[in-house]
Amino acid sequence: METKTVEIVKWIIENKEEFVPPVCNKCMFSDYLKVFFVGGPNSRRDYHMEEGEEFFHQMTGDMVLKVIERGVPRDITIREGEIFLLPSRVEHSPQRSPNTIGFVVERTRDNTEFDCVRYIYQMFEDQELIKRRAEHCSSIKITRRLETPGPKSFLINAPYEPVPMDLAKPMNLLEYIDNHKDALRSGPLQIYGAPTYSTDVWLYGEGKYSLDSQDYELLIWTMEKSLSVLETSDEGRPLEAMSMTRCPAQTK
Repeated sequence: METKTVEIVKWIIENKEEFVPPVCNKCMFSDYLKVFFVGGPNSRRDYHMEEGEEFFHQMTGDMVLKVIERGVPRDITIREGEIFLLPSRVEHSPQRSPNTIGFVVERTRDNTEFDCVRYIYQMFEDQELIKRRAEHCSSIKITRRLETPGPKSFLINAPYEPVPMDLAKPMNLLEYIDNHKDALRSGPLQIYGAPTYSTDVWLYGEGKYSLDSQDYELLIWTMEKSLSVLETSDEGRPLEAMSMTRCPAQTK
């Protein structure tokens, strides 16, 4: 695998037919870190849960991420320009409207990990009687039209339970940058990381920085009105505004 840079806007235009029903999504990178862009409309009844974290960013329009927080249903609105990191083992159901687009980053599942899907049925319009069913499968490719497991699924005991926790609010990234201009002049700022998250998300301002992907892939998102140059042992490459760069493990 080699370092690869993709111009986001150009890539979206080239793949625009993928962001409407019935597909609604297209994967940009699909190695250890999976980066996929999602359009709409896309309304789901299932709640999904996995052992990895998911990073959300809305480029155009708003989306609603339905979650089960401490056993209680809640809607988290991720507005245009906002980011949100969903912790692992939280039941969630993305709901997207027409003419919207955003991207999601998640890691590859280990062979021993399972995704969990739960369907919630409202039995009566005027009552809160809900019937729940859970499918535990090694693939999230569920036949959603029939709401039945796929042919490669099999029944097991629940491999893990949802984690009871209070979820953070989505963050407007441009507002965050504007509020931390002085701090960014002194060095990068960590937006997400330990001890709450296993994913590290850093914000870099003007300057020269040493990056090391170590044993994992590294994603570099060059935002609007930005220009960077990535210097590796092999080359120096410009990273244009609104581009996504994937660096393989052991990249310095």
